[in-house]
Amino acid sequence: QIIHRLLGRYDMCLDKGVAPVPLEEGTANAVLGVDDAIWQPLLVKLLGKDYKINFTAALNARPGAKEQKPHVDGLSQEAPADADTNSPESIGPHGSCEHGHSVPKLPPPHALQLFLPMCKLPLRRGPTEFWPGSHRWPDHASYLPSTGLEAVPGDAILFDFRVVHRGMANRSWRWRPILYQTCSRSWFTDDFNFPEVSLFDASTAAIPAYAKGGSGVRAGFTLSHGRGRG
Repeated sequence: QIIHRLLGRYDMCLDKGVAPVPLEEGTANAVLGVDDAIWQPLLVKLLGKDYKINFTAALNARPGAKEQKPHVDGLSQEAPADADTNSPESIGPHGSCEHGHSVPKLPPPHALQLFLPMCKLPLRRGPTEFWPGSHRWPDHASYLPSTGLEAVPGDAILFDFRVVHRGMANRSWRWRPILYQTCSRSWFTDDFNFPEVSLFDASTAAIPAYAKGGSGVRAGFTLSHGRGRG
């Protein structure tokens, strides 16, 4: 299953039963260091001991791929009443920041993206651009400074579903491959990025619709006030 996200951008699920040549669970665990990776304790702390991997996939951006619109992979989700929550109820205090603005409480993260670059990612090759702190103020993210996160193979990038981000334009002559996993709490399933509904399904009613706050909401904005790089 391959999703064409934008011109020149391809998102390929590598799970068994989906990919022509799947990345088997044992291989994926070895490649991603599931059992002994340095990020494993962080995933457990943020998502709980029973966290799950929704899927393993690869992001490819060909030379000349355009930059994405800023978006989030999902908005805050409240745990079901019967869920066994084993992490803090909220992140950060509800008070004032150094500029005197109110800092809202947040539900704990329900899903995280783990990116593993498979090549060097200088700015010209189109790394991911992030708006730090935008998970607290998604509607005002365009006023926040951004950063294009350069990386090399061996780096691991872990970020909250709610952080505004985008893939930058690939201005190099090489493809930009990234291996990634979507990790979440046991009660959450990301059914938006790789939906079960086929494009050839005659029933449009079967295609899930997402309202604001749903698990698959994506919110774009025009960077009229932002400091994002082009």
